[in-house]
Order: sequence, then structure tokens, then C-alpha cells
Amino acid sequence: MNTNKGNILKISVIFVSFAMVTMGFVHISTDISSADDDEVVEAPEWKQGYRWEYEARMDPDPDEWRTFSETVISTNVPVEPDHPEEDVEYEESYHVARQGERRLDYYYEKDSLSLILEDPEGGGMTFFHPPRADFNFPFQVGDTWNRTTHEFYEDRDGDVHGPESILFYNGTVEKQTTVGETRDNPFVGSDDIPLDEESELYKLNVSISAKEEDEDEWTLGRIEYYYSPEVKNDVLTMMWQTRLDEHGLPDERLSGNEVLQGFELEEEEVDLGDEETSMLGFGVVLLIIGVATASFFVYKKVKSSFL
Repeated sequence: MNTNKGNILKISVIFVSFAMVTMGFVHISTDISSADDDEVVEAPEWKQGYRWEYEARMDPDPDEWRTFSETVISTNVPVEPDHPEEDVEYEESYHVARQGERRLDYYYEKDSLSLILEDPEGGGMTFFHPPRADFNFPFQVGDTWNRTTHEFYEDRDGDVHGPESILFYNGTVEKQTTVGETRDNPFVGSDDIPLDEESELYKLNVSISAKEEDEDEWTLGRIEYYYSPEVKNDVLTMMWQTRLDEHGLPDERLSGNEVLQGFELEEEEVDLGDEETSMLGFGVVLLIIGVATASFFVYKKVKSSFL
């Protein structure tokens, strides 16, 4: 009888010990899981040939979906704009061609994906100094940043304008979410995002305002980016523009969105018929409301002209 009691006691001790160890592992596992919110997201490394395809809709035709693609043309492009007051040089940048109804070439800082230059087909070139910070890598949930920049513009005749306006970018990494939650968004319009429901995204909210000399600052709008480390780019971009309502008060309205439809992360040579330039001389510009509004409709980490 005593022997049985002793055996029962030993078994109980072993059981309790096992339970405590198991609970310890569960606790450790929970700590690791909850630490995901604190994960630091580094800037993606883009390779020549990377390609993303999107569906997009914009005012004034919010019900009409159009398609465009973005392709990495080169990853080591020097950009040396013709700044009117100082020598400005960026040793390396990503050159990305956005192709839809027309072509638009973007040049991004490699370590932050901030826009340095945009060169639309058939139009004048726009240069940002310092680059406009729609993103601020590395980042994690809760991070905030701000960037003050000037926008310079060179028209088709080569005349340089600006800067007479200052642009302010204020960003926040609001939360970590999933593709499944994004698909439930009524503004997406499609559940064909080519990722699993549980694929992780980061929601970044960037507000944009402007100020001219001797004038008060005014709000242009904001952009919500849903960034995917797996895709190395956005899966959803939502643009909100601030306008005046019938009472003359600021009214924020959805003005467009872009939804990922496909992507290819294979390194390969790209030939779009243009030779890469080693030095890009550009001028710099005044941002009046019309141009500011247009530049608001930008993708990636930077969007200004659409398609």
C-alpha cells in the first residue's frame, strides 16, 4: 500500500513537472509570437527585372479599373540633378518604369525607397530634394517620421522652376495586418491579391501638406500603404484627397486606389528600348495646388502622375 502511494506520488511529481515545463515553453512561444509586432522591416533589395502588376482606379472615373505595371530597369543609376543653388548628387538609385497608358520613370533612393526624380513620357521632369519620404526604412509598428522637401520642375523647354512651395510628409506605421483583412476592405474591389490570406502586411499612413512663402500651410491629403515584405512592395495603396465641401470646410475623400494583381521577383536584364543614362541633369520646381494635387496621385512609395 505504501509502495503504491509512493509510486503515485512519483507519478504526480513527474506529471506536475512536465506540465510546468510545457507551460514554460508555451509562455516562451507566446512571447516570441507577440514580439512579431516589434519586428524591424528592412528596406527591400530590388533586382533588375523585378515586376509588379496592379489594377487601379482614380477620380474622375472611380468605377473604371485600369492596369499598369512597374518594372525595375536598373539598380545602380547615378542621379545628378541641375539644382539652381547647390551641387546635388545621388550615387545610386533604383530606376523603375511604370507603364500603363503612358510611361513614367521613377528614381528611388535605395536605402529608403524615397522618390528622387520622376520623368513622365512627353512631359517635364520633377526632382525632389531631399527625396520625398513615403517610406522610411527600416521601420516597425509604431514608428513615425517626417520629411520636409522642395519640388523642382523642368518643363519641356528645359526651363527650371521653383521651389516656391515646401512639401511636408508625415508618416506612421500604424499596425501589422493580413491580406485577408485587406480583402475585406470595401474599397479594394477585388479579392485577387496573389497572396495567402495570412500573408503579413504593414499599414503605413502618410499625410501630405504644403506651404508657399508667406502663406499658411494647407493639407493636400494622405496615402495609406499596405506593404508586404514577401512582395517587396505594396499590395494595396489608397489615396485620400482633401477638398472643400459646400460649406468651405476641408473634406477628405477617397480619390483612388491600386491593388496588386501579380508579381515576378526574378532577376533578369530589361530592355525597354532606352539606354540607361549615367548622369541625369534636371531642374527643380514650384508646386502650385494643381501640380500638388497631381503629384498626390503617386504610387510608391511615390505617386504623382497616374498611368
